[in-house]
Formats: sequence, structure tokens, C-alpha cells
Amino acid sequence: MLQNCVGLSRYCVLNNAEALNWQVNYAGAFDQAYYYKKKAWCLASNPRLQSQMQDWLQYEIDYAQPHGFGYSGFQISKSPVANLDYYRAAEQGLWTTITVHNSGAGEHYPAYWPTCKYVDLVNNQQFSSRSLALKLPDQTYDNTWNTLGRTRGDCFEFDIDNTIWHPAKFETELRRLYDYLEFDDFDHVRDAWIGYYADYINLHL
Repeated sequence: MLQNCVGLSRYCVLNNAEALNWQVNYAGAFDQAYYYKKKAWCLASNPRLQSQMQDWLQYEIDYAQPHGFGYSGFQISKSPVANLDYYRAAEQGLWTTITVHNSGAGEHYPAYWPTCKYVDLVNNQQFSSRSLALKLPDQTYDNTWNTLGRTRGDCFEFDIDNTIWHPAKFETELRRLYDYLEFDDFDHVRDAWIGYYADYINLHL
């Protein structure tokens, strides 16, 4: 979800091959129609019904791995990124996001993106427990939320549980993240973001 919030920016691409291709070929104005176009891809990653969240892999925006391979390609085989649109995005100075589930895995990505920045989701036990219960109700999880998956070194720490249920607090935290990433278009993103955020949160109520 946070990747979509960041990916709404004109300075970042969404983890979707179709959206990526559209953005690197875009030659129009960065008006509200531009941001609402990106919002449509984000909304498509939300199931329509809470009961459909168990099929979450059908909705995740990066399910069709736009890099051309899955996580093992980065971490094991060190595969070259196959999608040429990523090279075009880099030439245009655009950023991308990728999920990293633990600090060990995170060590592989600077080989692909030497200027990458890390964002840690901290204080996230309550929301993650709710989300995982809806996605995978038959599984159990450990309670090492405060130690696993943390970045070694400089990063932005995004507080989840103190913000995600409160639109104003979440917006403040997201603005801080935009500042950290040096994205200056949050005021333009906001109208598109708030509709996506509300739709996502309603699935978890």
C-alpha cells in the first residue's frame, strides 16, 4: 500500500508493467488527470470485497513482476532487469519501489539501484496482524515485529500503527516521506491519494 502511495508521485513509477510503460512514454501535463490515471492502477490493486482479500495475490499491483522476474532473480541469480522500460525510467530520473522483507535481502538491491533509499515500516504489529488475518487466516506468525526486517543503516522509519487509522496523521507521515525522498508534488498527489487510501482502509475495518 505504501509503495502505491509513493508511486502516485510523478517522480516514481508504479510496480505495474502497463503503468510503467505509460509513464515513460507520457508527454502531457502533470495535471490532476495524470495523477488520477495513476490512481486507477492503485485502486485496481484493492479487492472490491473484504472476503476477496484471501485472493490478494491476484490484486497486488506487482504480481506480474514488471522487472521480468521475481525476488529470487535479485537475490540468487542476480538476473539483469529484463523490462527495458526500467532503463528508460532511469534515464528520465524516475524512481521505483520494491518490497524487501528482511535486511539480508535488502543488501542485494544496491547492485541494481546504487542510490536506493530505505524505508522501514515500524510499530506495525497491530495493522499487520489485522491485514494478515484477512489475507491468510489459517496461518500463524511470530511476534518478533520489532526486530525482523529492519534496515541496517540510514533509513526513513514510517510509523504504521500510530498513523494508518487516522487520515490526518497518515497524511503528515506520508508528507514527511515525500520530503525524505525529495518529491515535491504531494499537494498534487493528495486528491488522488486520499481516495485510494480510504478505499484501502475500508477493506480492513
